[in-house]
Amino acid sequence: CRHGANEPDVDGKVDVWSCGCLLYAMMFGTSPFEMEFRRDGSTKVVECTQLRVLGGKISLPPKHTAVGKSYSQSILELVQWILIVDRIQRPTLKEVLARVENILVSNFRGKDKKENFDGIFMS
Repeated sequence: CRHGANEPDVDGKVDVWSCGCLLYAMMFGTSPFEMEFRRDGSTKVVECTQLRVLGGKISLPPKHTAVGKSYSQSILELVQWILIVDRIQRPTLKEVLARVENILVSNFRGKDKKENFDGIFMS
């Protein structure tokens, strides 16, 4: 399936993008293209336009704020990586799963296997 004559086939990377949007919404309560974080940690609702999406700039909370401290840097980087606009550069689902597994393993190294995922979510 193609979007246009010069576009590559639609593949699983479209689903990766959707998962990234969903993950962002679960973390911050809105689409990655409908909100901006300000330096003081407050948020600004913005209009979701095609140019905004194609621009690919994902707003993340500043590290010094309460929201910024809620998630590990590895999770925030994961979201940015998944939401790369260029489908050719965007990771495959297999690559995303491998990175998530690496994050989980690094957070559990040396810990009791009964522990939950608290190492990922900082709060």
